[in-house]
Amino acid sequence: MGCPRSPGRRRSPRPRPARSRSSRGDRRRGGGVGGRKANLGARGGRWHLAWAHGILPAPSSPIGRSAEAPVAVHTELEASEIAALCRAAGLEPVRSVEGVPEGSIHTTYRVWTATGEIYYLRLAEGLDTAAVETELRLLAHLGSRGLPVPGVCHPRSGERPAHLRGRPVVLFEGLPGAPLPRAQIDPEACRQVGEALGRLHRAGSELSGRRPNRFGPETVATWVEALDGEGLSGPRDPRRGLDGSLRRHLATSLAESRGVFDAALPAGWVHGDLFTDNVLFQAGRLSGLLDFEMACTAPFVLDLAIAALVWGWEEGFDRSRLTALAEGYQACRPLEAEEWAALHGAARFACVRYTVSRLRDFEASALSAARLKRKDWRRFYRRLADVEAHSPEDFAALLGGPA
Repeated sequence: MGCPRSPGRRRSPRPRPARSRSSRGDRRRGGGVGGRKANLGARGGRWHLAWAHGILPAPSSPIGRSAEAPVAVHTELEASEIAALCRAAGLEPVRSVEGVPEGSIHTTYRVWTATGEIYYLRLAEGLDTAAVETELRLLAHLGSRGLPVPGVCHPRSGERPAHLRGRPVVLFEGLPGAPLPRAQIDPEACRQVGEALGRLHRAGSELSGRRPNRFGPETVATWVEALDGEGLSGPRDPRRGLDGSLRRHLATSLAESRGVFDAALPAGWVHGDLFTDNVLFQAGRLSGLLDFEMACTAPFVLDLAIAALVWGWEEGFDRSRLTALAEGYQACRPLEAEEWAALHGAARFACVRYTVSRLRDFEASALSAARLKRKDWRRFYRRLADVEAHSPEDFAALLGGPA
């Protein structure tokens, strides 16, 4: 069966009239990260603020957070700032705002309007305006090709991103659905993920321009070196209890796998981070692809290798999931022989990259457990051992490739 094609989405003009309850149902229940309506008031380590524009004035004080505020809110915004941006986007009056605790890079707020629709305000931390504009151009292109990516409410097409606190800010539409719990990941879900990834790569190959991989082999090499240096010192220094064999193993695996980036492999725009929390499902169907801030131009096989490690591994590789993932992908973009051969090296690189980034971002963080949900670096280190237990040919065969 060939890769299905769907028409690009049409955007309704803004401002939009209020819609009936039934027409708002999907977005009310959806919203990207769980899509759950929050109760108002502080609770459970999260923080909330609600106001009704036109009934009560928006508070001018910062949206408060306690010492245990979610880590994804690095920059505290005032209610009036968020309300002004939403008005500029032509949204209905804002009813409530919630800091989103998921993630570790950008500041994100979930916004509910008076009609129950959900939007996401993302304040880019560490990205300049040009990088954000490149990401928005990619999203617009993928959306025009029928990929289920978030729509952008602000800035409007052709406009530059606004800035809050000196950082570019974007307002995204919420998407229906929720991430799959790991217990519900089956071959059919993996087939749909592979199909979506193949469509993304095929559509991305039509888009000009480049965006270097911020987490390529040169960057990862400096991270590995820092395991023996002073770069990760802190109250939770991950080097404590680690011997030099870990760094040597990671350095060797990186050196032997970085040739993937030097080979003349098919390359173009990739997602770069297609983990389970960046894919939404609704009623058994893939309904959204999220978080394109790591999107870059790189070998396509790197994206497929990351997806295989995430979706096809559960304390060991699951051949049925991996085969379904590759079948879905190849229905949209068949792999070339050299890509099958490079898949093993790409998987080794990805394992090193995520092992070390988890050591840096989570183990070395001074934030308390209440503020930061840590991701265990050992899980990707175990994946590395599993990949290296296979030859390149045997690893490709796990995905149904030539033995």
